Amino acid sequence: MPYTDVGVDHVLRAIALFDRIGREKFLGDHRYEKAREYVLVHDGREYDSKAVVGVAHGFIEGRSPLLPNQLSGGASHAAGHLCALGFEVRGMAAVSAEAFLGGLLAVHREHVAGAITLLWAIGRAADRDAPPLHPRDALRAEVGRLLADHGQAVDPDRVVRGLARPGLWVAGRERAGFAAPLHGRLRREVPFRTWTVNAVRSRLLDDSVDQEELLAAVGLVEHAAVSGATRTAGAGERRGRTGSVIARNQANAKRVKRRHDDRCQFCGTRLRTAFGHYSEAAHIRGLGLHGGPDEPANMLCLCANCHVEFDNFALYVDEGGVVRRVRDRSEVGPLRRHPEHDIDEEHLTYHRELCVIGPSPA
Repeated sequence: MPYTDVGVDHVLRAIALFDRIGREKFLGDHRYEKAREYVLVHDGREYDSKAVVGVAHGFIEGRSPLLPNQLSGGASHAAGHLCALGFEVRGMAAVSAEAFLGGLLAVHREHVAGAITLLWAIGRAADRDAPPLHPRDALRAEVGRLLADHGQAVDPDRVVRGLARPGLWVAGRERAGFAAPLHGRLRREVPFRTWTVNAVRSRLLDDSVDQEELLAAVGLVEHAAVSGATRTAGAGERRGRTGSVIARNQANAKRVKRRHDDRCQFCGTRLRTAFGHYSEAAHIRGLGLHGGPDEPANMLCLCANCHVEFDNFALYVDEGGVVRRVRDRSEVGPLRRHPEHDIDEEHLTYHRELCVIGPSPA
């Protein structure tokens, strides 16, 4: 493919020419038509992606601009190459959950190592200052350490190459990482990022990996549970964290538990201790990371077991109000309700879409 030697500097020179002479002359001089599917976005302006790559080829020493019939502008060709270079390409921005899940399911070889690498990249995407693509040297060093720490004696370069999927994962000679549109969704959208973490964990990881330790190491410990925090002490020891603790409204929690007489709304358990009955008020849409409100409409009265399972994406409430297990969708029973405890259905939907029951948040 003749365009693969086109680099960032060549593209920037083509963009500068486009700006100088205008779109009509730029396209006309090189016999290109207006873009029909994908446009390059740079500094807030749009450019015809296929034409830019073709003209950029002419800025390579000893080369000439490519004619329209010498390259394709599709997601796997010119537009995809621009994404691989770290540019934003509009028209590829609607990276669907189904496409990502399909890419995950295609990862067979070294699947545990692939999952560790993907989680590392998701953690980097959550850092708003991190670029979509990472220098291969840095990636090799950081991912290599992670793989070794978690018992994966695998060449990180081989893992990175094996993840390559058009529009999803780029494995260039100098840089690698999520394609720009997918990186953008992971950076911006907490629900999509949490769902993606769940998808990687459930589809690709196994019991050989301490998942809480891994999530802490890659900066994703807050995504381990819908509450935004894990229940295991010490999970964040690898990476120190500072910040404020959210003050919960204990009066609202007590009100919800009292309404249900400490009986679990999922399984019906009413746990008795030596000092009375015990239940827990579980937030449906987590506080903090997920922005849920600390009010009864966002709470359930659950036993300790159901609370842990619900918080860690093992149980969900379906559209018909039936409590189901995520792994096999088997029925636990109907969600028990109380006439004086209104539950916001939008919060139940939010939680349900974080669980890997596919499709995810679209």
